[in-house]
Amino acid sequence: MSQEVLFYVEESADGGFEASAVNHSIYTQCDNYAELPDILRDAVRCHFDEGSLEFRTWK
Repeated sequence: MSQEVLFYVEESADGGFEASAVNHSIYTQCDNYAELPDILRDAVRCHFDEGSLEFRTWK
């Protein structure tokens, strides 16, 4: 069974970006927008079993 994880991303008051998953307890932050996809993948890998993951990125 596949799950879709959507993130709400906003600029941080301290600079950079903060992201939180809409229906999961996944939170992360990064310094710039370019590193955001890699940071989100790492956060998702920590939350789910690695073997069940398939990543798709929309911009």
